This record gives sequence, C-alpha cells and structure tokens, in this order.
Amino acid sequence: AEGPVVAVIPARGGSKGLPRKNVRLLAGKPLIAHTVQAAVKAQRVGRVIVTTDDEEIAAAAREWGAETPFLRPETYRTPAGRTVDLTSDFATTEDTLAHACHWLAQNEGTEVGILVYLQTTDVFRRPGWIDEVVRRLQEDPAIDTVFAALKTHKNFWKDAPDGGFQPLGEYAGHGSRQGKKPTYREDTGLACATRPRLLMEEPPRRVGDRVDILWYDDP
Repeated sequence: AEGPVVAVIPARGGSKGLPRKNVRLLAGKPLIAHTVQAAVKAQRVGRVIVTTDDEEIAAAAREWGAETPFLRPETYRTPAGRTVDLTSDFATTEDTLAHACHWLAQNEGTEVGILVYLQTTDVFRRPGWIDEVVRRLQEDPAIDTVFAALKTHKNFWKDAPDGGFQPLGEYAGHGSRQGKKPTYREDTGLACATRPRLLMEEPPRRVGDRVDILWYDDP
C-alpha cells in the first residue's frame, strides 16, 4: 500500500521581513495556527508536520495540532552526498521538504506516499482545497503535482534585456476578456500535493513535469 499523506509546513525562526512572524497573532491566533488548522481539518491528510529550527514555533505548532518530531538542523547531508543549509536565508523550500522526507524514512521507516506543501504566510486558502489537490493526485497516477493557482486574464510584463519592458508570453492586447487565453499564477503555498520522489532528485523539485491545476479566480 502507498505510504501516508503527510502535510509539511516549513516555519523558520529567523524571518527577516517580519521578525517572529510565525508566532505573531493574526485574528487572535499565531500566524502558523491558521495553516496548521487547515491541514488538520483536511480529511485526506494523515499527518501534519511542522519543520522548524525554533522551539517557540514548535510549541505553537503542537498546541494547534501539528507534530514536530524533529527540530530542523542547520545542515544535513543528502543521500547524494550534498551538504545542505536548512536554517539560513539561503535555505530552499525544496531542501527543507526533502529533509523532512529523509528524516521520516531514516528515523521512523515511514515512506511518504504524497507530500502536501503548505506555506504559513498563505492563510486565505479555502476549505477543501487541500483535500482536492490530494484527491486528484491519488486518482491519477500519471500526474506528478497538483497545485492551487490564480486564473487571470490580465496581461503580464517583465524586464527586457535592453532595460525597457516586454510582454510575458503572448500579448493579447486589450480585447474582450472572453477572447483572451487565461494565465495561471502558481500558488503552491496555498495548496500543493506532490510525489515525494521529486524531492529525492538532485536537485529536489517541488513541482514535476506533469501537473494539474486547482484554479481560483478571486485574487
């Protein structure tokens, strides 16, 4: 049988933009509580794990229903022999998720079946989104990753090599909304279900080649 569905929520202690953001109160609860509660309520998620290097964040996570089976180390060595930084500003989400999978395999013998990634700063996820991305992945073995995305008909621009600006992708002008092809803004922090084997690659990946999108159109 396939391994458990495990939600992994990264929450580093040393946030620069807003110090101690994960334990600051938002609507009467620590910021991290909103994401932990959403994961705990999801019926298709078997375990909710917060990966943090901070005791206060770990305590808050446990208080709202998550597990903290380990405190995130400063570095760890991947099975491929790469030494990875997990607690500085340069730590990547992919390495953090991969470390959680490796830790569960090495210390518990738990091979994760589906990994659900959630970000603490994305609090406005709708009930059911987490279950839906997991369901789609469970029911279609051909898909690598399912994630939430904002569906928009807006035009996007980027910096041009010569210093000006240029359209991002096909520029559709300003015709009717119905005649324009939509663009999807990837929002994996809201809800993302992925195959753990992608995180075992070097370098690890959060999103595979074959994706399905759970779109919403209310920014």
